[in-house]
Amino acid sequence: MLSNHQVPRSEFYTPQTSRRLPSGSLDHEGRLYLGEEQIYFDHETSRWRFSEGHHPLPDEPFQGPYYIPGRPEEALPEHLRTQSTAVVGPVQGSRSSFRANTESSDEEGTSGTNDTLEYASADQEETRNAELEQQEGTAVPPTPVTQPLRIELPPHHTRPVTPVDEEMVGQDDNQGMGGIKMPYPEKFNGNRSKCNGFLASCGAYFTVLSRQFDTDEKKIAFTLMLCEGGAATWRDTEFAKFENEPPTNGTWVQFKARFKTQWGEVNSMAAAMIKIRSLRLGPKFNLTQLTSRFDELIPYCGIEDNEQMKIQFYTDCLPDNIKIHVFLKSPTTYEEARRYATEFGLTYDRIDADNGK
Repeated sequence: MLSNHQVPRSEFYTPQTSRRLPSGSLDHEGRLYLGEEQIYFDHETSRWRFSEGHHPLPDEPFQGPYYIPGRPEEALPEHLRTQSTAVVGPVQGSRSSFRANTESSDEEGTSGTNDTLEYASADQEETRNAELEQQEGTAVPPTPVTQPLRIELPPHHTRPVTPVDEEMVGQDDNQGMGGIKMPYPEKFNGNRSKCNGFLASCGAYFTVLSRQFDTDEKKIAFTLMLCEGGAATWRDTEFAKFENEPPTNGTWVQFKARFKTQWGEVNSMAAAMIKIRSLRLGPKFNLTQLTSRFDELIPYCGIEDNEQMKIQFYTDCLPDNIKIHVFLKSPTTYEEARRYATEFGLTYDRIDADNGK
């Protein structure tokens, strides 16, 4: 504090609200009692207090997540125990317990339940508290509550989530998901090398969340909303097709084919061969990136089963010193050739490190 005085221990207490009644308290004729003393909620300090002396309540009645009504023989003064008492909490005969609001805000609509509960009117309670604050020790005649009011609390408010939100979104309502949280696929900016991966990740997303994406229109719209940058103009053209009567986007399968035609990197075996033969180890690709790119293009070349041709194409991408090292090892499979090239690179990295590079 600015006064350099130690903060009193009484200032450290469990957060309290007027909606979260102290456990062990009991309502009797419109007034709350705890430990045979009358209590009230002080809105200025946001604390429950004893009417006699205005001392704050201890933390124990607020440490549980739920309000637990007290028993008359413990909560009420002796002269009130023989009178009828309205219990604040569960409806008589019901097994469900009253779930109190544990939030620090008293704003309307922050309750965590939408069950219909029976308890005394909040307006009557606040009026009673205001009177208690002004009485300064003067007894106030009790205000009888003839019958507890039935009030339906508003549902818990949640922030709406749009499909392009960057946060992880919980799909608890998906059948059989058990509350799995799925991240959105990475956005597509027109990079042709990522076309197939983008469509594959969208397809996997739709498979996991099959209940939410149960129509082709939803799948197409979601995919388009993830397009940006260089793909934005094409995206807007596709969105315009939703405005036609009927929409002309077609099915999800037709849309994927149209997407690949527009953004697919490789459309023929010859084009794949040209791209693979142009790969070189250097500033654009390090060894790891070159190998990854080579693996992406191989399926389009139609040589998956020809190990010697894959070895030849792969070593052609390497400088002579690495190529010689690989050939001296006499690899029989592409996997072996790739491993020998990696070993050579790691060896030179170690030498550079020893030389301080």
